[in-house]
Amino acid sequence: MSAPDLARLLAGVFATDAFYRALTPTETVPGRAGRLRTYFERALVKYSQLGEVQSDGEGQGVAIWEKSGAEAYAGPEPLAALTDVGRANAAAIAAFSRRMTVGAVPEAAWYLSILGVAEASQGRGIGARLLHVTLDRLDALGVPSYLETLNPRSVPFYERLGYRIWRSEIEPISGAQYWLMGRLAAQTSG
Repeated sequence: MSAPDLARLLAGVFATDAFYRALTPTETVPGRAGRLRTYFERALVKYSQLGEVQSDGEGQGVAIWEKSGAEAYAGPEPLAALTDVGRANAAAIAAFSRRMTVGAVPEAAWYLSILGVAEASQGRGIGARLLHVTLDRLDALGVPSYLETLNPRSVPFYERLGYRIWRSEIEPISGAQYWLMGRLAAQTSG
């Protein structure tokens, strides 16, 4: 799948998501999808360099990870695709996120930035398979991971993969419940 195809998938998946609505507060759903396509195209480029991108190869799902200690990035910033209001909201949400993660997230942890599965394909194991590509390797290396979500439907899914709620609070910009979830590396037999 090409980056534009994956970006189109993600824009569709997240067009009504609380976080992405906060980043595109002045947009209608069709306008939001267009702006988010550009945002996600840039995110795919960025995290291909700072982490890794896994897709199912059929355009139904994508997982975007940031490695711990990722180096500086000089490419096109995803946030540049947003309006001034969207960038201000993103900055406020990022400050909230930093406050929530301090003291909770181990320094070596990888960050699951985005997991998106086409609505018609959800419940078929695509998301779990995408995540296990990286989680199995992190387990073998003894490396933890974490994620943030504003979607209550996601919490049980991530719990089935071994994530636990580390912190939870109302995120003030979106007004949505925020969950910081972490997963310590599973013990593997040598």
